[in-house]
Amino acid sequence: MWGHYTSSYAGFVMEFDATHDFFSCPPDAHSSAGTLTKVNYPDNRPTILLGEVTDDCVAQLLFSKAKNWEYEQEWRLVRRLASANSVLPGQPLDIHLFEIPPTAITAVIVGHRMSKENFGKVTAILTSPQYQHIALKRIQIHASKYSLTIEDATSWNSLDSDASRSSIAQDVLDSIASNKTR
Repeated sequence: MWGHYTSSYAGFVMEFDATHDFFSCPPDAHSSAGTLTKVNYPDNRPTILLGEVTDDCVAQLLFSKAKNWEYEQEWRLVRRLASANSVLPGQPLDIHLFEIPPTAITAVIVGHRMSKENFGKVTAILTSPQYQHIALKRIQIHASKYSLTIEDATSWNSLDSDASRSSIAQDVLDSIASNKTR
């Protein structure tokens, strides 16, 4: 997730309360809501015959992903586009945005390569009354293992030295990888 979706640890990830009502509306209770659903990672792509499209077929398409992505352990929530809170013009299709209630967010986890400026923006947002319940954390590369840890982030100073060391270590790894591909 960090390498693919957060600009190589320079962005952030939001942690949600999966038991929040936002994620648990049964599909038939409200036409705009779906149910939080675990993604399947089959060996083969789902096949649908055009004359035999059923809700099960559509669910197979929406909640399936190639086996090599299984490590993500992804969950998805699908909503009807007509129920979007706002729509932005886009090409080739419009962009439909849905509001997530602040009470559904439990933490913001910043990457260890996040800039001081962006860290300041995140902390400023989290001081607003509707977001004060949200914990601020950081992702950290373990010093000796191939693993990540999540720690509380209290201020930029608590990140600075670790971020610098991690950035230097990542630069070394990037350099080694670059030399191997030559």
